[in-house]
Amino acid sequence: FERNGYIGAAIVAGIPALTALTFYNKGMNEGGKGINIPALPKFGGEDGEGPSLSMADVKKYGVSGTVAYILTELAFWAVAFPVASTALYQSSGHWPDVIND
Repeated sequence: FERNGYIGAAIVAGIPALTALTFYNKGMNEGGKGINIPALPKFGGEDGEGPSLSMADVKKYGVSGTVAYILTELAFWAVAFPVASTALYQSSGHWPDVIND
């Protein structure tokens, strides 16, 4: 197995490029405006200036909102910490030391 920079670049840049091309073609077919990316629903302020998700929104949904918030945070940290730890290990050669100063 040999590393190939061209293949790696094609994989990293090719998938987003194909996705953008798909949205561009779909936008041209539907309205002629090019890229037509669907908007995600927003929480919080209606004018778009407020936070996208506030604690009032979580409390508004009661127990289910709290459970959803907790699961979202757990999913984030379950992915973010291992990725950040691996990135540190790959760049510096040692794992994060969170116990000792």
